[in-house]
Amino acid sequence: MEKGMFISIHPEYCTLLSEGKKVHEFRSVKPKRQTDFLWIYESAPSSALTYIARTTTPVEFPDQVEAGGW
Repeated sequence: MEKGMFISIHPEYCTLLSEGKKVHEFRSVKPKRQTDFLWIYESAPSSALTYIARTTTPVEFPDQVEAGGW
């Protein structure tokens, strides 16, 4: 069974996601379980579920991300 999680992102970052300019999302709290995908909710003013994204193995610290990530 695939597992998913909702996250809320500000509209300007959703735009960067759709343009492929933002490829990572860092959170201050680590999820209790690894997920297979994310439901991405764009916060106000649109207030809508805008994307579904597949995930890979999470990293503990941003410096573990390969070059080219945002």
